[in-house]
Amino acid sequence: MKLNDVIRQDRDFEAAKVQELQGDIFMTMDDQKNMDRAINHYQKSLSLMAGNFDLMIKLGKCFDRKHEYKDSI
Repeated sequence: MKLNDVIRQDRDFEAAKVQELQGDIFMTMDDQKNMDRAINHYQKSLSLMAGNFDLMIKLGKCFDRKHEYKDSI
């Protein structure tokens, strides 16, 4: 693996973690507008770290709080 590939992967991880942390902040605010923001951030993070189970759980909790049960599953 080339050094540039390693650096790029690390940047993706860092970007994904930043998106996840922003989602965590909005999720704690617990209102409709902020749930939408949290979902947006979690989806961005998940696009960078596909298959991350913890992110899927957080995303499901947001949809559950919005009473969008089909999406929460």
